Amino acid sequence: MVSLFSARAAAHPDRPALVVVEPGTGTIESVTYGELAARAAAIAGGLRRAGLCDQARVLLAGPLSVDFYALALALVGSGGVVVLLDGAMSRTRLLRALRTARVAAIVGSAPLLRRWWMIPPLWRVRRYAVGGRPHGTRPFAELVGPATELRDGAPDGVANISFTSGSSGHAKGAVRTNAIVAAQVRALAAELPARDGDVDMTAFPAAVFPNLCTGVTTVIPPVNLREPASIDPVAVLASMQAHGVTTVSAAPAFARRLAVHIHATGTRPRSVRRVSVGGAPVSRSLCHLIVSAFPDAETMVVYGSTEAEPVAHVSMAEVVDSAGDGLLVGRPVDAADVALVELPRSIDGPLAQSALEATHRGVGEVIVRGAHVGRDYVGDPDALATNKICIEDGTVWHRLGDVARRDKRGRLWLLGPRGGTVVHRGTDVHPFVVEERIRGIPGVQDAAFVAHRAAPEGELAVVLDDERAVTGIGAVLRELRLDVPIRRLGALPVDARHNSKIDRPALAQQLEAMVHRAVGGRGDVVHVVGPPGIGKSRTAREAAALAADRGVEVVRGLLRIPRP
Repeated sequence: MVSLFSARAAAHPDRPALVVVEPGTGTIESVTYGELAARAAAIAGGLRRAGLCDQARVLLAGPLSVDFYALALALVGSGGVVVLLDGAMSRTRLLRALRTARVAAIVGSAPLLRRWWMIPPLWRVRRYAVGGRPHGTRPFAELVGPATELRDGAPDGVANISFTSGSSGHAKGAVRTNAIVAAQVRALAAELPARDGDVDMTAFPAAVFPNLCTGVTTVIPPVNLREPASIDPVAVLASMQAHGVTTVSAAPAFARRLAVHIHATGTRPRSVRRVSVGGAPVSRSLCHLIVSAFPDAETMVVYGSTEAEPVAHVSMAEVVDSAGDGLLVGRPVDAADVALVELPRSIDGPLAQSALEATHRGVGEVIVRGAHVGRDYVGDPDALATNKICIEDGTVWHRLGDVARRDKRGRLWLLGPRGGTVVHRGTDVHPFVVEERIRGIPGVQDAAFVAHRAAPEGELAVVLDDERAVTGIGAVLRELRLDVPIRRLGALPVDARHNSKIDRPALAQQLEAMVHRAVGGRGDVVHVVGPPGIGKSRTAREAAALAADRGVEVVRGLLRIPRP
């Protein structure tokens, strides 16, 4: 990776490399490729002087800035390892991740490190503070020294370890070697090629590194990337126009808020030629919204994960025009070998390749292998056993955690998360199939279909913009032969990282708690979908009285749709 960046810096030293717009103030920090290369070389000298090289792990916990990326380049160019933690982690997951990472040093903002003594894993590491010097820390300036040449590390040397928020279970530290990082840069460049002079606004901090390797200018938007669903679209659009942004990459929540604002105001950035959305499931309705917000741009759904990016992609126009069950994510990229399989319930050791037989039902768990796919987790044998499939010949497949089908054109359609399939009256029901049908009803903002102990055959949670949508919901459920309770919520719980993926364990827990409330409880709003006159929001007490008169079954404060 480092040699690719250095080549770009030598070829275009005066080209802007990074533009960081501070949220709230709008203060701009920018640097050219030449300046960034010089800064990284100086920090590399300081790292070597401090002994933070040759696979030493350093946690980067500072705010996104020029020095953040210069430090990352310097670490990799000195043989060190960049360790990144998702800032949205809970304290419990954060502490576990830090214990697992076993870092030699942390570089973070002064406000963050002011309470370092409250975090036991940081007691015995070197602590470098940016923007101040709290007690017990060293100034970041100590890591700046005589310029040292940046060099690529050994192909099998670790370049970075990324801990994500771990919405299901604990956070896992995905390991990327130098070879994997280089392969990922090549895969992204092949599938989402950059043009000379491109300016990319990205809501994914890690996406900056491939940009730096391909000579793209990156604009970090003026938003708190820990809360992408609450971005200020006015500030984002102003930055896009001010810096001539040509490409955008973001999570669904970020993209939705931006597209809604464009529709409401008619303010459309004409310079944008491509919008890529990923990091969480992308619905057909969101694709339609984004296509209409950026009619002159190429709009893409990109499918992948922290461990494997990219895996597949498809144009949003194709998603809008394609009929089918589930979420369309397109054909696998050339760099990815994708299979849909039925795995043994327990995997105790390496498997024979023949054990990975494609399912005869056309539906299976998505697994992927390729030069750009991560093969390991740091210090976590349980995560390795759960998420990787080792073959006797040394091949490693990654389990993406999704169930999918492949159509006659070779395109992947996601049907739901692994373990999220609901067994309803003896039949497997995939949640994305139900949810996409419900989201297509006018007046439905969002929907989730989950099972829990109080509703083992499934419960539908919906967020509505229009009361009249309940009639359409009932019709769709009857068509799908689903006799399940419906719960109207103000919002669905989502992942902390991108605010875009439904947090199904949290939702199931929430719904189960609500089901256990007494029928006569106050303020427990339910929906009844059935004969005329019932499709209306009511308190549980009112709904129960009406149900008794209309012959609708009451189940612990919820109302079931009458069987057809």
